Order: sequence, then structure tokens, then C-alpha cells
Amino acid sequence: MIWNNLMKKYPATEVAPLSLFVPISGIITSYIFLGERLSTGQLLSAMIVIVGIFIF
Repeated sequence: MIWNNLMKKYPATEVAPLSLFVPISGIITSYIFLGERLSTGQLLSAMIVIVGIFIF
């Protein structure tokens, strides 16, 4: 529903980079709700993706 609302308001070229947040939100959700431990590689890769999205 959120994705559809974004697609109605904004062009696809602006919304598409937000799809990169899906794996990151899954990792964070599993950390918070399931008590999973995050490896250094996971944290580093999440930070790289977030920085890349903000640069874009």
C-alpha cells in the first residue's frame, strides 16, 4: 500500500532507489524482534547501501 501511494505521487525514477531499503529493513527487523545478531559484514554493507541512497 505504501509503495503504491509513492508510485502515485512520484515518478518511478525517484521511488526505485527506495527498494534498496527492503533488505536493510529485514535485517533490522530480525535484529529487533527476533534477537538475531548482526555480523560486521552485514552492518558494513547496510551502511554502504544507505550512504549510496543518500548520495543518489
